[in-house]
Amino acid sequence: MKKSLLILIAFNVFTTLSFGQNERKYWSVGQLTWEDFKEERLEIRGSIPALYLTYEQEKTKIKNTTINRIKAIAFINTENSFVDLKAKNDQILYYHQIEFDILEYYRRKLQTELYNASYAFNIEAKLNGIKEQLLDELDRFRVASHYSSNKEALDTWKTTISKKLEHTDPDPIPETIDRNFSYGGYFGIEHAFASNSLNKSIKPGIGLTFGLDFGWKKSLFSLNTNLIFIKLKEDLFLKEQLFKDKKYGMALASFTYGYPIMENRKFKLTPFIGYGITEISERTEEENSFRTISSDIHYGLNFDYKFKNTLNLVPNFMNRKTRMDLFLRTRVYIAKSNFNAEFQGNTINIGFLFGGNERKINLRK
Repeated sequence: MKKSLLILIAFNVFTTLSFGQNERKYWSVGQLTWEDFKEERLEIRGSIPALYLTYEQEKTKIKNTTINRIKAIAFINTENSFVDLKAKNDQILYYHQIEFDILEYYRRKLQTELYNASYAFNIEAKLNGIKEQLLDELDRFRVASHYSSNKEALDTWKTTISKKLEHTDPDPIPETIDRNFSYGGYFGIEHAFASNSLNKSIKPGIGLTFGLDFGWKKSLFSLNTNLIFIKLKEDLFLKEQLFKDKKYGMALASFTYGYPIMENRKFKLTPFIGYGITEISERTEEENSFRTISSDIHYGLNFDYKFKNTLNLVPNFMNRKTRMDLFLRTRVYIAKSNFNAEFQGNTINIGFLFGGNERKINLRK
């Protein structure tokens, strides 16, 4: 093969273009054949494989985890690969297959380098660095094999590159280590009913809840707020006369600490305890409307069903790789309240929530 033709091969390796999938042949599909060289318009003798090395963003799913990554891709574009009819012979095809094998090996190296990119702007630099290594390797191979004419050198290179491919993972997924700090939030609806003397005066109510979660290792710290719409069963006198035909609200806010007693990739069971306030007030815009507050212990149990796990191996705008869990949470908790001797007890709250949390990750070395 003429050396001038090999310059075109090198150019193709450096060029990133968009082709239909039918024009691409990947190494995993099988060995090259002369059917993969479809271009016939060039009026030169010899053969030119159009080799490409690039990357694209991809989402793939393994078990219940979605992996967002930059995937290295390498292929021969069959529509742009040229062969003259007189150049077809087994040794030249064998020569091109070794080039294809070398390309595949450097695709795998590129994949590892893309995982290790710490910043989004490093990705292109990683690609260019591997391309330089690839072109150097191809040049050494071509010279050593006398551009396909040295069969012994071809066999030596074939053995060497086959061993390298045998000992590298074709599609590696790196192991990750979770960092200590996590953060997230949730919202949903919550049903509340009262016990003891509170139950004599307050009807069960429904409302909204939202909050923030902060994790350190396995510990979970939560800031929670509930807004419950309630009605009175009867007229009630606290600091002043309350009438059952008016609208009232109950607000609860708490800070709690929890630690999971069971956790895997799908489920998490976390008892928690903390301190909070309960406020009952009249739902009106009038000034000096009724409001009374009690503070005491809040405690309960979270049951999380993690329906989606996402491993983000692409650095985000803060140059972080993260793991994100989306969950449905069933929460049962009790808020103790003591407004006065005749109006005290517990509010028992059952919530159905949607939320998510995120944790920075490192790749295991």
